[in-house]
Amino acid sequence: ELMLRYNISVDQFLLDTPVGKDTKRRQLDALLDDMSDNGIRIVTATAKEISEVEKEDK
Repeated sequence: ELMLRYNISVDQFLLDTPVGKDTKRRQLDALLDDMSDNGIRIVTATAKEISEVEKEDK
């Protein structure tokens, strides 16, 4: 139940491996799966803005 709730793999739960990019992306995918089209548009616009700001900071 914990693995499903927090979207972590069995290996991460049982082997105590560090949380990495793959898990974060899976968590994001799980959230996106439950969003409406309007929510997806908001997340997409937000991600584009974050990407632009990060490019400027480099």
